[in-house]
Amino acid sequence: MPRLRRPVRVLIVDDSPLYAETLELLLGADARLEVVGAAADGEQGLERALGLRPDVVVMDVQMPVLDGIQATRRILSSLRRTRVVVVTSSPTDERRAAAREAGAAAFLPKDAPMRDLLEAVAGPRSAEPARGSPTLYAAFA
Repeated sequence: MPRLRRPVRVLIVDDSPLYAETLELLLGADARLEVVGAAADGEQGLERALGLRPDVVVMDVQMPVLDGIQATRRILSSLRRTRVVVVTSSPTDERRAAAREAGAAAFLPKDAPMRDLLEAVAGPRSAEPARGSPTLYAAFA
């Protein structure tokens, strides 16, 4: 009998309630994923990540209290098996470089197709862009 894989446990960290709730609904509808929590700023995201120990954190860049890049760095320094997928409404080369330097597994604009986000979150440990996808422009190993 094949061994069943447990769902990928996901924490959503975003200060936009609409975006966070939409992500929770869409990610939660995927049988490969289990949304285990949400946070509205980087500091709260760090606290929740340390308590929940998710497999993946979907992290916004621009947030109050502690920005997503600093939160990513702190989460990954404590939770080495957790991956962080950084999302932003203002993708720039500087933000992409900062996310990579902080250890993010992937970097996507918030207007990327949902399949790209799903692949980055539910896919293998090193997220790769879907073939032909112009919007998932930076995935990191």
